Amino acid sequence: MRAINHSLKLLTIVVVTALLIGLPALQAHDDSMPGNGRVPPHARDTMRAFADEHHHNEHLPAQSITSCAGGMAGGYPCSNIGLMAFLPLSQIGGGNGNDIWGWTDPLNGNEYAIMGLTNGTAFVDITDPVNPVYLGHLPPHSGVNNSSWRDVKVYNNHVFIGSEALGSGLQVMDLTVLRNVVTPPVTFAETHHSTPFSRSHNVVINEDSGFLYGVGANNCSGGLSIVDISTPASPVFAGCFSSDGYTHDAQCVNYTGPDATHFGKEICFAYNEDTLTIVDVTNKGAPVQISRTGYTNSEYSHQGWLTEDQAFVLMDDELDESRGTTSNTRTLIWDVSDLDNPVYMNDYIGPSTSIDHNQYIVGNHAFQANYRSGLRILDISDIANGNLVEVGFFDIYPSSDSANFNGAWSVYPYFASGNVIVSGIEQGLYILRPDLGTSNSPPTATILEPADGGPALSGNVPIRIDASDADDAPGSLDVEWNIDGGGWQSASWDGLEYTATWDSTTVLDGSHTLNARAIDSNLAEGSDAISVTTANGSPEFTVDAVNVSIVNGKGNRNQGFAVVMVSDGSAALDGVAISGTFSGGWDGSRSGTTDSSGEVSVNTPKVKNLSFIQFCVDSASKAGWTFNAAGSTLCGDSDGGGSAFGSVGGNVSDEVTAAGIPNASVSTDTGQSANTDSFGDYLISDVPVGNRTISVTASGYQSENASTTVNEGAMSIVDFALTETATGGSGSIKGTVTAQGGGKLSGVTVQVVGGSSSQTNKGGKYNIQNVPAGSQTVIASRPGYMSQQQVVNVQAGGTVTLNFTLAPSP
Repeated sequence: MRAINHSLKLLTIVVVTALLIGLPALQAHDDSMPGNGRVPPHARDTMRAFADEHHHNEHLPAQSITSCAGGMAGGYPCSNIGLMAFLPLSQIGGGNGNDIWGWTDPLNGNEYAIMGLTNGTAFVDITDPVNPVYLGHLPPHSGVNNSSWRDVKVYNNHVFIGSEALGSGLQVMDLTVLRNVVTPPVTFAETHHSTPFSRSHNVVINEDSGFLYGVGANNCSGGLSIVDISTPASPVFAGCFSSDGYTHDAQCVNYTGPDATHFGKEICFAYNEDTLTIVDVTNKGAPVQISRTGYTNSEYSHQGWLTEDQAFVLMDDELDESRGTTSNTRTLIWDVSDLDNPVYMNDYIGPSTSIDHNQYIVGNHAFQANYRSGLRILDISDIANGNLVEVGFFDIYPSSDSANFNGAWSVYPYFASGNVIVSGIEQGLYILRPDLGTSNSPPTATILEPADGGPALSGNVPIRIDASDADDAPGSLDVEWNIDGGGWQSASWDGLEYTATWDSTTVLDGSHTLNARAIDSNLAEGSDAISVTTANGSPEFTVDAVNVSIVNGKGNRNQGFAVVMVSDGSAALDGVAISGTFSGGWDGSRSGTTDSSGEVSVNTPKVKNLSFIQFCVDSASKAGWTFNAAGSTLCGDSDGGGSAFGSVGGNVSDEVTAAGIPNASVSTDTGQSANTDSFGDYLISDVPVGNRTISVTASGYQSENASTTVNEGAMSIVDFALTETATGGSGSIKGTVTAQGGGKLSGVTVQVVGGSSSQTNKGGKYNIQNVPAGSQTVIASRPGYMSQQQVVNVQAGGTVTLNFTLAPSP
């Protein structure tokens, strides 16, 4: 009766074609093709519903590693599943997404995601799941339209691709070409194109037998179209199973399950719209239907998967949620321990209302891609009693869980790393990391090389990291490193530890922090950090000029300015911290940082009658750079000095004994200084040219100043004869005051500045007692005469004679 129904469906070809016209995603379903493989009503209804809701690219941003915390991971509702990375459709070739599968390179263990798109197939290297690399795109076969239904599977390092587009046939590509992509992304070419069928809804591969089964194809009444792919580049059509009509999806295995009658045979479990149909395909030329079993409340048996012991099947019905047969997501549980009499046991009803689409089983967990509710993971360890428990989810369509055809198309959970990939129809590629209830002890990470606080590093620096975890196999952790908190970079497992190489020339010389972290399969993290120093030879900079000027203000309140100019020898250098000192008419320190023109300006406050000012650079620094002070111009003044240098030298001696005074301090008004040697000689270098004031101080002597002119490249000689300073007590000053031209003057006041005084008698004599020892200034004055001032050195206990001659006032 079922075959008769399918024959009658052929009469609806015109109706079906008309219904599908105008639906872009469905134009590939060319029902004018010959044979019995036209889309039957159930499949047509599903496709129509899918197309009606299809599907605008959401243009989401890429995302990187985000753990599931507080029920969210980077904006996605989640439970026990973290996000390693997300690549939007725009970054993997565009179009919309559909099926997904994976390939692990047997040569090096690298992992790749293969994702079907409406416009072809995308290939992504996910070996480093946090930093996936889109390698390129395989377009549809030449002349073939795009299609919303594309299916991909892998066998013997080749990918096999079918689609609903007329003429798509079977695309084959050698996956080892992915090893050689140097500058991604690239456009790949198919290795082979075969036409055992012109189109198909899905392709199924039994990797143990080397046979591919096209389902929903244009031949074999839409049933199992059997193809020998043992030589991947030369597929050969091998037979049909068509007696139960259209097959939407299937799983074919070398049977090792509990049914001894069929042990060792090749068995296909086919999902044929309203039944679970089990077929013996050991003889490809004459497959035998073992059983065909319906179930209550069937709407559209879509896909299913065997448990690893081949005793049970989990099936999804794609239309029961949208048609209201069930209010929430329904998963059908089948006991298939007797292949001739499979038993529909009961249902698992999930917590969301979404449509279930594709599911796969690994160990005691089922991984379901359930459209708008995303990835759901079920614990099936008690499946024998009909009990399933949801233990994790990652919802890629957060806005709604309604029964519509949006969101997650499929899932691939078979990578050794434990990473799981999910294809989003409007979203893109998700790389996820489930935590399925392990102890979740965090991994450890220890940096073995370089040494913490060790010798300075240069050039390429080897990095060795020891990382391990109680819950993950050696070499399976994601181990990364960075410098000073920059972007994380991957370290590679070499069989003993994780290694990387750091080009230390990419950072400035000095102290840095090397960070490392290890992330386990549950997204738990362990970390380490050490201090390292680099010494690759820092670049140099110089101070090229110090330009000083005075701006006159009101009331003779003037202001000094200094502009310091810095370069690396060829270009202005910004970010240099300058500190220096003003001297001359105002003394004080100023600092600043050079701008993009390599300049910094500093200034004095407004100073009364400021007529001369000088600025000298005391220090200059920039991280990672060396200041070449010897090659710099350090000082400048408002007289134009500072752009060239000379020197000042001479001798400092006692004015009485003429003996040299050792350790006297001699300094310039531009800040340079030197101490005298044992003979009293000194030499001050790098003194800016111009009019300079030289000062000297020495213990036990009066300080003195002298002026000199410093010329470029020449030494100016300045000698000092210092007067010894009295050490305490007092003395007296006496003398005679006479008038110019002769005659003694009486009534003259003789005053010690700051001290006592005396007046001359009739004989012009005076005597001042108790004058403090030391240098004293004495002034003689009388009305009608010009005052006279003299300096005298008073010895303790002694008397100094000091005579004055006063001239009449003009």
